[in-house]
Amino acid sequence: MALTMREKKKIGLEYSRNYFKASKKEKGRILDNFTEITGYNRNYASRILRDRRHSK
Repeated sequence: MALTMREKKKIGLEYSRNYFKASKKEKGRILDNFTEITGYNRNYASRILRDRRHSK
């Protein structure tokens, strides 16, 4: 079952909060997990997680 856009945004919000606080190794693990769940390209996923609008 594919995720809806709304579900992906909600997951992105949760992951981005942890992404800012994480070390470099942890960021890699978070990014791997996020791309596996959402199906996003790794480069696009990292941009989403770094976006400050998601962290609020």
